[in-house]
Amino acid sequence: MLEKMPKEVVEIMAMVVAGKIPSYVLETRLGDCRRAAGIRQEALRRITGREMDRW
Repeated sequence: MLEKMPKEVVEIMAMVVAGKIPSYVLETRLGDCRRAAGIRQEALRRITGREMDRW
C-alpha cells in the first residue's frame, strides 16, 4: 500500500500487528472484504518484513 493510508486504517493495522485484533475478524468489523484483505496483507508484510506476491 504505497498511497497514504487513513488514520483509521493505520490504527486497525497496528492492532492486528500487535495481536489485539485477529486478522480473520476484519471482514466482519469493516464490512468490506477488499479493504480487510488489503489491511491483512499490509499487516502480514509488516509482521514478516516480506512482500507478498500477487497472483
